[in-house]
Amino acid sequence: MQREFIDKKISNKKIQILLCGSGRWAQNLYKEISENFHNKSKIFFYTKNKKNLLLWLTKNKYSNFELLKKIPEAKKKNNYAIVVNKNKDHFNMTVSLLKKNYNVLVEKPLICSETQINYLNKLSQIKKKIIIISMQLLYSEAFLKIKNKIKKDKIKILEISWLDKKKEIINNILKKHDYSINFIEDVYYHFYSIITIFLKKNFSLKNSRILKIDFNKLIIDINNVVIKCFFSRDAKKRKRQITILTKLNNKIIINFNNFKNVLVFKNKLKNETMQNFTLKYQIFNFINNNYNKKPLVNDIRNLSIFFENLKFIKNYEKNIDFNTSI
Repeated sequence: MQREFIDKKISNKKIQILLCGSGRWAQNLYKEISENFHNKSKIFFYTKNKKNLLLWLTKNKYSNFELLKKIPEAKKKNNYAIVVNKNKDHFNMTVSLLKKNYNVLVEKPLICSETQINYLNKLSQIKKKIIIISMQLLYSEAFLKIKNKIKKDKIKILEISWLDKKKEIINNILKKHDYSINFIEDVYYHFYSIITIFLKKNFSLKNSRILKIDFNKLIIDINNVVIKCFFSRDAKKRKRQITILTKLNNKIIINFNNFKNVLVFKNKLKNETMQNFTLKYQIFNFINNNYNKKPLVNDIRNLSIFFENLKFIKNYEKNIDFNTSI
């Protein structure tokens, strides 16, 4: 299935969707659906923290929602749910939803063993329901347009910076990190998405040349393309940036600190600003997909190499403290 980026279809799409969670990202997803989809769309919440969620919904004068005491059995042929609760609960919630016949979009990181991943794949097959892992940058229309503009050139160096400011406040809410996992396990979902868009699908770390992996960087060589990934959750300044150097000596800097817009700076071409509504496109493609259609790029059935790469990274964690700040 090709990714769709048609705003008119989205604004006319009346949906019903279940959000399992109540925190900052659940609120962000609710806002995204409310602002972009049909105004008669209905969003259901299942959460143990109803009080704070209800305060936020009331304060922002939202009305198209319903709080559920328990998750009902899905009665329609295609019911959709998004798992956006605590990371440690993602696996169990996904299993519960599949058993109740929901198609599931689970927010990253999906903290699972190899055995659990295999179980999810098997359960998905038995129930004929899809599991989509949230990789919203795979739905960046701006990134895909930039890739197409430079496709006649070849990338020599791809550099990605993903730095979170320490104690960062976003939309008046403190961004909380899960320190039970190393940060690279969280941001690798973004790195994989960006590398997949600009270079190739299903790249394997174990079959690549590893130049450096430590507490704040991952540097690899894939088919003579050097990929540099820098990351921190305790940086002095927030940074979301991609820098591309090509064989024809073009330099392209993509600043996406603001997820709604992408600033593109080019040394030989005109600079420009592009809209970058990744979340709504990921949600739209999710609710228009089902098990019998061609799997989406971030369907769990297409991510065996991704999970192999995560396992590869974890082998390095045994000897490196990935929680160290830069």
